[in-house]
Amino acid sequence: METIQVVTEAQRRRRLSVKQKMRCVQETK
Repeated sequence: METIQVVTEAQRRRRLSVKQKMRCVQETK
């Protein structure tokens, strides 16, 4: 179960980073 939590946390962080990147791209446009 611990490993699953770590994986979900990593996916959540990745999604947040992707959202931030998209937001930065929209701002530059």
